[in-house]
Amino acid sequence: MAEFLAGIEIDFISFAIGFAAGAMFWWLFLRLRPSLSKVWAKVAERFTRVRRGLGTPVDKRYRVDAYKLYGANHLAEPLFSMQEVAVPPRLIAPPPPLIPGEALPPEAITDIAVPYMPDLPEVGGQFKAKTITIPEAMSKGGNLLLFGPPGSGRTFAACHLACQVALKDPEAGPLSEMIPFYVHVGGLDLGKPDQPVDLIYNYLANKVSIMVEASLKDLVRNTLTARNALVIVDGLDELPPSERPPVIEFVKTLQDKYPGNRYILISSPDDLSAQTPLKLFPFAVAGWGAEEKGDFLRRWGELWQEHIPGQGWAKRLPEIFDPIVLNAWLYQDSHFSSPFDVTLKAWAAYAGDSRGRSETAAIEAYLARMSAGIVNARPAMENLAAQSIMNATPFLQRRTAAGYIKSFEQFPDDEEALAAEIGAEEVLPEETLTDEDLDTLIEEVSAMPSATAASVDRDPNLESDLDADLDADLDAMLDELDDLDELEPEEEPELESTLEAAAESGQSTVRPSGRTLLPQLTDARLLVEYPNGRFGFIHPIFAGFLAGANLTTTEALRTLHEQPNWTGKLLAQRFLPFYQADMAPFLAQAIQQAKSSPLQLQLVEASTWLRHVSGNPAWRTGFMRSLAASLQDDGLPIGLRARLLTNLVFSGVAGISKLLKQMLRSPLHSVRWLGALGAGLIRDPDLLEDLTLLLYESSVFVSQAACLALATYGDQRALEALTRALLEGDDNVRRAAAEALAMHPEEGHPVLKDGATVEDVAVRRAVVFGLARVKEDWAEKILLELQTGDEQWVVRNAAIQIIEDMKLDAISIPTQMPPLHESAWLARYASEKGMGLSPGQASWDLLAQALKTGVEETQMAAMYIYRLKPEESYTVIEPLVELMRDRDGEIREAAYTTLWHLQANKVAVAG
Repeated sequence: MAEFLAGIEIDFISFAIGFAAGAMFWWLFLRLRPSLSKVWAKVAERFTRVRRGLGTPVDKRYRVDAYKLYGANHLAEPLFSMQEVAVPPRLIAPPPPLIPGEALPPEAITDIAVPYMPDLPEVGGQFKAKTITIPEAMSKGGNLLLFGPPGSGRTFAACHLACQVALKDPEAGPLSEMIPFYVHVGGLDLGKPDQPVDLIYNYLANKVSIMVEASLKDLVRNTLTARNALVIVDGLDELPPSERPPVIEFVKTLQDKYPGNRYILISSPDDLSAQTPLKLFPFAVAGWGAEEKGDFLRRWGELWQEHIPGQGWAKRLPEIFDPIVLNAWLYQDSHFSSPFDVTLKAWAAYAGDSRGRSETAAIEAYLARMSAGIVNARPAMENLAAQSIMNATPFLQRRTAAGYIKSFEQFPDDEEALAAEIGAEEVLPEETLTDEDLDTLIEEVSAMPSATAASVDRDPNLESDLDADLDADLDAMLDELDDLDELEPEEEPELESTLEAAAESGQSTVRPSGRTLLPQLTDARLLVEYPNGRFGFIHPIFAGFLAGANLTTTEALRTLHEQPNWTGKLLAQRFLPFYQADMAPFLAQAIQQAKSSPLQLQLVEASTWLRHVSGNPAWRTGFMRSLAASLQDDGLPIGLRARLLTNLVFSGVAGISKLLKQMLRSPLHSVRWLGALGAGLIRDPDLLEDLTLLLYESSVFVSQAACLALATYGDQRALEALTRALLEGDDNVRRAAAEALAMHPEEGHPVLKDGATVEDVAVRRAVVFGLARVKEDWAEKILLELQTGDEQWVVRNAAIQIIEDMKLDAISIPTQMPPLHESAWLARYASEKGMGLSPGQASWDLLAQALKTGVEETQMAAMYIYRLKPEESYTVIEPLVELMRDRDGEIREAAYTTLWHLQANKVAVAG
């Protein structure tokens, strides 16, 4: 041992270095030991959370995915989340059923003075028509056919509900316990509609997380079997009529195989044909009023200031003016606007690239902003949109879409030419996996926890489940990345060698078929790629607007006009005047058709063309004269004329105020009524004096319309006129004034509060009806005080009655109709006629007789049933037309509404 130790040689320099390193290691270890303990604890916690996440039920995982997925279905998604900007969507309450012998809910001023126009929701929004929530509309077990014009917020409303259901939000009511499945018809492969579970699975499989995808098909099947699914099908109206039956068959198969689930289908006002086969109740999305627009703009301004300036890309944006001033300008500029239009205008104003006050200017700004940096984006999109609409193929296969835009491709100078199309496809396969793809995927995976944390902050109820889900998903995806190298494709040949080979073989060199533009436009949120590999525009309004640029020739116009009505065609026609297309031949057809058609639908649709007229075309002047003549025709229903008037007012053409002033002074009360509604839409101060004079009209319709119009102005003169009417008018005028003041929270509500304490009994009684419209706690408290504490029995009785009547509002929520022969009022009618009421066709024959010969109350009850059962109405079309043409007042309007509804259900209404 001694000899061994004696033989050891020690290098003192190395020893010193080693000793110092060891000392440093132990010093650092002791200093870092507390931190290392924390790191180890976090690692242990991470593994614990992963193990816990692996045991999380798939339905909870899916709810998290659904919330993120459906919450991205809105136009401003690149900037803000749905929940941040959401104005809670509502539906227009349909006219309540009139059942002979049963009480009706109290008629508000809007029920009397404003026609039911679900196809023009902006009007109801302006005048604060009655609305309900989607959960309320479905509270009695009904399934919905949600409709409205493009841009009215149908998809947003459905996806907002889907997010509420995914979060188990109490505001969703009983629906919150269900599981939502949203699909768009553009992504459904309807070749096998008899396999609905597979269709839903294929649509969602590539959208959900990996952990959910593995069990997704079982989740869909089990949820449907358990009658716990909320199925939302979007885009029905975006298809041409010939392609809609497979969608209806798909939903019908779902209903038959898995009864008891809930359904929402989204369509347009011109096509409610899914109502009968799927037993749906049609509800229109409500338009935004002053409060909703103001709330949206306020939120937008706050979110923009909070989130946008700090982002790198936003440094080049202009400095924002005071949001209060900017929002005031936007508010005044958007009182005719849909949610789509308001969103685009707000975005353009805050981004500093606004191009004007019109809807087309807002669309132009969006398209330019989103396509910035993409060469030839605009002509490519115009051609793609035109080909899509002319061929009635709104959703295009990848190869077809790429072919339409291939001529607009541009490449760097050293890549000017490529191999022949077949060769190019070999060089550029559709699916390749590169190192760049892997890096991007890893970055996305790494970003998942932080990106999701913000969502958890907004939704604390899902925090624990979400953490577990994301950890498990992250680990699973990282494990999957380990195997990706095996899938990497072989090295591709160089472009130059490919071109040389093509030249040597005698092949011509052409550009690839849109393989660069297509993904660029998709990434820019101008196009959307659906799960089945088809492409469509992110919103049909963009497709219609862009298509108009290439459809101005006589041949293109004729081809478009000959198509059956569908969203693509109608939107393209609507924007054609912007491109100075000659619409005269088609206007002549519409005017000629109006002479024989009771509904004059072509004329109503043609009147929408005035909104986007560019320049001063010759056809516009004559057309406006024709519309003005129709407005003066006292033999036409108010509902029809109100539609024409609305489109005329929305056009913004100079001279509208002069026309309305003439209408306000017309000897015909129906024309004065329409003039008052038009004044409320346009809000021209020059019309205030004439409106004030109409407050004391003998016609209740005219005076109430005047009250509503003044309430929309909201300025001091208008509110003073309403206050005087409350204090000085007769009972009908006082009540109308009180209800109108209820529409104006800032100035009108204080007047009602004070009015509840004045000495005049008539004023206090009128205030009761105004307070009933406020729907706030303070108003309910005052009503209860008047009910029990007012010294005058007239006021107490009015308060008692209005509180009881308010409970009847739920009668507007539809339920499945019992067999007709069980109808009590129809049995009474049969008894009066000395007849019995038998099941089957005999009961329908009796209902048709009641429509033809019954009293007005009986006729209106029959009309309501035919609106619920349009398939039974073929035998009563002529009697309905006669009632609309030969009668007046409420029965005429009910007949017109019924015929409009039947036409939308594809029940032909003869001339």
